[in-house]
Amino acid sequence: MKKYYCFFIAFIFTTAFLHHTASAQWNQTNGPYGGLVLCFASDGTNIFAETSSGGVYLSSNNGQNWSAVNSGLPIGGLGSPVANLGSIAINGSMIFGAAYYDGVYLSTNNGTSWSAINSGLANKNVLCVATKDSLILAGTDNGIFLSHDNGSNWIPTSAVLPSTNSVCKLAFGGGRIFAGMEGSGDGFCSTDTGKSWTKINLESHGIITCIVIHEPYVYIGTGEGIFVSTDTGATWTHKTSINVYSLAVKDSVIIGTSGMSIFKSTDYGYSWVENNTTTPVGGGLYSAVSNGSSFFIGTQNSIFRSTDNGESWTLANTGLCAMKITCFATSIGKLFAGGWGGGIYTSSDNGESWTHDYLSVTWASNISALAISPIIAGTGYPNIYAGSGGQGVFMSSDNGQNWSEMSNGLNKYVYALVARPTTDSFSLFAGTSFGVFVSVDSGKSWTADGLKDTIVLSLAVNDSCLFAGTSQVSFAGTSPAYSNPGGVFSSTNSGASWNPSGLSNHEIYSLTFTNGNLIAETPEEGFFVSTDGGQSWAPLNAISQNIQNAKINCIAAVNNNIFAGTEGKSVWRCPISDMIAGVKVNGRTFPTQYSLQQNYPNPFNPTTTIEFELPKNAMVVLKVYDLLGREVRTLVDEKVEAGFHTAKFDASRLASGVYFTRMLVQPQDGSNPFVQVRKMLMLK
Repeated sequence: MKKYYCFFIAFIFTTAFLHHTASAQWNQTNGPYGGLVLCFASDGTNIFAETSSGGVYLSSNNGQNWSAVNSGLPIGGLGSPVANLGSIAINGSMIFGAAYYDGVYLSTNNGTSWSAINSGLANKNVLCVATKDSLILAGTDNGIFLSHDNGSNWIPTSAVLPSTNSVCKLAFGGGRIFAGMEGSGDGFCSTDTGKSWTKINLESHGIITCIVIHEPYVYIGTGEGIFVSTDTGATWTHKTSINVYSLAVKDSVIIGTSGMSIFKSTDYGYSWVENNTTTPVGGGLYSAVSNGSSFFIGTQNSIFRSTDNGESWTLANTGLCAMKITCFATSIGKLFAGGWGGGIYTSSDNGESWTHDYLSVTWASNISALAISPIIAGTGYPNIYAGSGGQGVFMSSDNGQNWSEMSNGLNKYVYALVARPTTDSFSLFAGTSFGVFVSVDSGKSWTADGLKDTIVLSLAVNDSCLFAGTSQVSFAGTSPAYSNPGGVFSSTNSGASWNPSGLSNHEIYSLTFTNGNLIAETPEEGFFVSTDGGQSWAPLNAISQNIQNAKINCIAAVNNNIFAGTEGKSVWRCPISDMIAGVKVNGRTFPTQYSLQQNYPNPFNPTTTIEFELPKNAMVVLKVYDLLGREVRTLVDEKVEAGFHTAKFDASRLASGVYFTRMLVQPQDGSNPFVQVRKMLMLK
């Protein structure tokens, strides 16, 4: 007997068939913890840390825990969920922040909420703030403004600073105000609250990076060393030629950062020692602060604390969810995340906890793509592949302990990687600035496939098809120049040829499969979903509205969840069931549970239709039994994608009577099997 089996989902390409009606709930996972810390401020009890794209974080227990305190701050640019505060100044219960383009912000409740205080502030391009008593100074790209009433009203200083008016550093000390200028790098001092200024007589010094007051000492860090004054700025001595990023002072001990190393003085800055043996791991060292008996260092992706004057450092990241996550990969229920600044993060418990493998290699500062191969025979590990910006692909076969470059024949600007199992091995695909490349020898060599001269930002694969998400930016290096409108492309022959698969005029940042549905993430219009392999798409924009304005860089599906890697808010999670629950197919809500429907017509003669629903991909066995329990027909016995499905039962050669149809579902995620039985009546 011929088996009749068909999909219930039959779409007309030109007709809108999906509709999103509900918003799914996203929740931030417990990490990965970290983020690039631009500056600190401390009052001895509370520490504020400004991150590059995650906003302001507060610790009130000496760095043991951090929490975001951004309510009321403006939205930032370039995907940042909040504007960067170029500096933070504390005066009692008042915390002031300098927000470039947006002026000065004030919090009077430890950062719980912020409000703009810009009355009279004619220039809102504020680079820095400083405060003492009731006086506040705001340094802008065109001079200094001051307020005598805690920011309620602002007036410009009456004096015009020489050389340049772009003020990037301000500090109070010894009855004086010190200012550092952006561009010229000159320093100035005022003894009359800004009415007049005198240029500080420093030797060749480069750009001023920080000004720290520890009366009667004043320390100015520059691109060519540290200048120290022991008489509150009257005279200066050049003490070291190290390129200084930041300084922190506690009694006679000073800790400084210089990009990739720490240096220290224990005699008020008279002598300095560079100490690379105790430098925290994790890349560039940008900021420093003292708090009570501790020092803190902000690196390219972490915060470290020292309680022994810089002799040793421990990670102090808990709660700091300010990582820039650039890419995902999945393997056997585990989620791998690539973070900006070096390292690969992994979670085996849906983001409840993360481990971080710091990679002390130069290419790891910009991990742009990840892929995990099947388990390699003889090693017990899969191969891990990492793309690194313009440096190609690197591979580890020992769980990340050692890495080798695998870029022979490959364009090194790699944005996406995916591994596709084959009968006896796997193929590896790379999305680059020159199209898709493929390797069939574990990455040892690469060749360009059929999608050439196109910037490929994302890749996804299912059992039968490879999908590529592209950029709208065309490649102009060919003659004639190649122009690509963006969108999704698909290949059913391992990349030999490609066809457009919708979403043209969109940049496709990320692609992932979940329960047979292909989900695409775009930077401007959010999520789109296709339930028919890219033939048709519908928007799912509402589901990302509560990720606190953060730009989403990548998505992945693991263990019935969709994960989103963000620009400065680490990783977020949403149940797949929530996401799909809002999708309608021809007016019907997408399945949220397994179900075997009553056959129709019933009674029937001699054929009937049996419909079943799957919220996830699963192995399905659908059989028909007679009244005595004898099997009379197998209608389905195979892997079936999520959605609505039907099977035809032809009983023309069977006797009239009662029959039973039984569906056994084995979910692919390892959850419990599902069984349901329906009674049918055939009357001739």
